[in-house]
Amino acid sequence: MLFPALYNLLTSLFYVAFGGIPGNTAGFFEAFFRLLE
Repeated sequence: MLFPALYNLLTSLFYVAFGGIPGNTAGFFEAFFRLLE
């Protein structure tokens, strides 16, 4: 499955986009799954 690779890429992008906010995993998952829809 490509999900792990896509998730890692997207979380890296979000991490940089939001200034590296730690502990925002829920936001990462939410944005990730919204992009899949």
